[in-house]
Amino acid sequence: QREEIQKWLDGHQIQDATWFEDKSTGTNTDRPGFADLQKAVFNGGIDTIVVWKLDRISRSLSDGIQIICNWLDKNIRLIATTQQMDFNGAHGKMIASILVGVAEMEISNLKERQSAGIAAAKKKGKYTGRKKGTTKVDPQKVRDFFWKWSQDNFQHREWIDGAYVYSRPTIDQI
Repeated sequence: QREEIQKWLDGHQIQDATWFEDKSTGTNTDRPGFADLQKAVFNGGIDTIVVWKLDRISRSLSDGIQIICNWLDKNIRLIATTQQMDFNGAHGKMIASILVGVAEMEISNLKERQSAGIAAAKKKGKYTGRKKGTTKVDPQKVRDFFWKWSQDNFQHREWIDGAYVYSRPTIDQI
């Protein structure tokens, strides 16, 4: 994704880009990189936002439309490189709202297919789920994690990747 955005920036001779990156999905707007971007927008430090795909902003129709309209009303140019779209103006808002609606629908369809697949597997006795009373995370490892993180003033999480067998979203949920 970053390569595609960089290609677009290079093609438009933009050298001084500030990058805001997240590892988690657009289904949730509670992401550190997104929060930093919103702060920069609020402080007036952003005139163009380039995303790989519009659903990276939000896959929720209400959140996506609110965020995008807020940016466009502040005369911030919004570009999606894979869709090759510039969402400025009334037409841009309309197209953006349709694309965010499609992204929300995709998430809903994915969840429905997943539920149907689990139900079918349960019928065949092939899916039992997690055993009652168990958790994915070892409580002692959670305590160790928070102790280490507190020693780092809750700032850096890069050391998580190699140190724990849990994914970053699982750690974020803790």
